[in-house]
Amino acid sequence: MAVNAKAVVGDGRGDNRMNLLDAAAARFSAQGYAGTSMRDIAADVGIKAGSIYYHFEAKSELLVAVHEEGIRRITRSVEQAINSAQPPRQRLQAAMIAHLQEILNGGDYAQVVLRELLPVDDPRHQRFRQARNGYEDIFRRLIDDLGISSATKRRHLRLLLLGALNWSPMWYRAGGQQPAEIAAGFLELVQTGCEQGRDADE
Repeated sequence: MAVNAKAVVGDGRGDNRMNLLDAAAARFSAQGYAGTSMRDIAADVGIKAGSIYYHFEAKSELLVAVHEEGIRRITRSVEQAINSAQPPRQRLQAAMIAHLQEILNGGDYAQVVLRELLPVDDPRHQRFRQARNGYEDIFRRLIDDLGISSATKRRHLRLLLLGALNWSPMWYRAGGQQPAEIAAGFLELVQTGCEQGRDADE
């Protein structure tokens, strides 16, 4: 699947790291990690195939870098959202809305974060996991603030919540429910779990 090289290069500087990340994100999103070659990405940016290795040693390193950039973008939106909210429930809801807005409207980077995983036997897998775990820690802290005493229940709620949010692009349709409405529905389920958790702990 062809990628618009002019849209990727943008300012015409060509061989630089950000252009390569943008091109890789576009390719990985359109045709998958396995279906993309380093030669494809280099061609989209307008450089020789060998020049890409000046910035990235391997395709897996490029995938990790795209993930890190995508997660940085989502994290920035979520942190901005929760900084303007105060009660724990409102902070969690703000984070959920920001997360949904990013993955539903965030373009190529968000799609790669959701769909492309690095094999566990890849030497860069630890770096890959650190990026994802760092983001999940935001939701871990937000759920901890809800006051559920059981660590197991808090973990289950976090996994349920992130799983539901991340699955939404599979069924979301433009013109349907807005991210705020979807987040409110998910949060109602979370709140029910919180109340049940408190009842069980008493």
